[in-house]
Amino acid sequence: MLDAEIQTMPLQASFLKSAGRFAEAFEIRLNLDAIYGRRGASLPVRTGNLHMLASLALSLENLVDAEWAARKCLALCTPQPADVSDESLATYRIMLAGILAERQVFDEAVSVAESALGHFRGAHGRDSRFVLDYQRDLDDMQKRIVRRYLERAERPSPPSGAGMTSSNPPSQLATLDDYTRQSAALFEAWRSGSAAATWRFKWGHPVFRGRPAAEVRTADLQLADAQLVIAREQEFESWDRLAGFVETLARDANVRRFEAAADAIVTGDLETLCSRLREESELIRARSTRRHGATLLHYIAANGVEQVRQKTPPNAVKVADMLLAAGAEVDALAEAYGTRCTTMSLLVSSAHPAGAGLQTALAERLADAGATLVTSDPQSRSPILTALAFGYLDTARALARRTPPTDDLAIAAGLGLIDEVTRLLATADPLRRQIALALAAQHGHADVVQRLLDAGEDPDRFNPEGFHAHSTPLHQAALAGHREIVQLLVERGARLDMRDTINEGTPHGWAVHGGHREIAESLRAREGAQVWPGGAAAP
Repeated sequence: MLDAEIQTMPLQASFLKSAGRFAEAFEIRLNLDAIYGRRGASLPVRTGNLHMLASLALSLENLVDAEWAARKCLALCTPQPADVSDESLATYRIMLAGILAERQVFDEAVSVAESALGHFRGAHGRDSRFVLDYQRDLDDMQKRIVRRYLERAERPSPPSGAGMTSSNPPSQLATLDDYTRQSAALFEAWRSGSAAATWRFKWGHPVFRGRPAAEVRTADLQLADAQLVIAREQEFESWDRLAGFVETLARDANVRRFEAAADAIVTGDLETLCSRLREESELIRARSTRRHGATLLHYIAANGVEQVRQKTPPNAVKVADMLLAAGAEVDALAEAYGTRCTTMSLLVSSAHPAGAGLQTALAERLADAGATLVTSDPQSRSPILTALAFGYLDTARALARRTPPTDDLAIAAGLGLIDEVTRLLATADPLRRQIALALAAQHGHADVVQRLLDAGEDPDRFNPEGFHAHSTPLHQAALAGHREIVQLLVERGARLDMRDTINEGTPHGWAVHGGHREIAESLRAREGAQVWPGGAAAP
């Protein structure tokens, strides 16, 4: 028996759906699927929940998860159990057929629909839940065109701002019309003052690179600017390149195979990925046709690739193991962020695997497979230094345990190795010393910060390029809640009115944003007492 709390979850999901809160309802249904599986719920209960899960995914325009739920639902019904009716089974098939039609997987959509339409037409005539009509298109190699029509299951309008999220389907699922609608939604959201839209333009439009977000809000943008952002989020230089990709996808099976495998990686679909790799041995060495030219292994990093695929499934380590066992080149390079990146360098700077609690484990897997951890090129940043720059101290320490003692002051400072800092400080160049202060403040190593300040480092300089250069060490310490370091920097004369160059926030504002009330109050109290050069009091 399921306990009372679990029994109320379907009601909660239904209420949220009726209120238009589809994402929350989807999460509840997803949790129910796992609970039902563990507790041995009856098949009608499990399949009914999966059917609702697929419907909610459609409402969110998330075709990847919609197809997953619909296929799992049908898999539970094969062979057909006695307690699942013919009509329910036909309904589940029509759901999958409709999803496949939207994904443009026409042949399978027709096959699945044909297995169910007979029952619906016989039982309900034209009142079918879904009806698929297909015909020959003589102008396009007689390709079957599938479209849903008649009494299509009513899909509620996407929630406000749905076009602003990564729930939009990946490129291999979308038509140019889909991208046109996404562009229009983004443009309208920006016109209505959406903060999310503003930041998408800030990071996605080349005009605003290195500029404050405030300039986006006052810019004279057009629909073409939104189209450019959408194209760049899909990793194409222009709207025309994105349109060309959509055309290529329709005629090139190799491109379709790569895109399907990439989808399997980011959704954790081991069965599909294994099948794809078996069918095409060269797939593991293939490259994306997008501007990054990534291999399949790069998608493990959930970084530097198209935004819709920047996510980490719970079984990401098993996915990585499968790719490495299939012969993935661990140090293959892709073009990302204006440079050439390995999977490791993208992984250790990625929020998604870190948020999933899998970044360190994935980094160790890549290291075990021979990924480069130490570089002799002074212009290249090692994975350890990259992890430190992006705030991932645990991953940096895990990789540092696999390498000889560092001769890099910046790495020693970021790891909090005070003895190594003392040893390396005298011979380090000015840039390494500045990076060292930035990393020590960011990671909370007060003894290292004090040693660097004693050696003459300036607490008021903006951090070096590549190490949160829009901020100062005090900004970083305030954001992270390192009270001792904040106090130390202020006592050594760090200015409190310095504003970062992106958000235009003071260290006080960063402490507020980080949720560190005591630090924020302390900084606010000090602002009124601090006097700047020239005798002016702090504003």
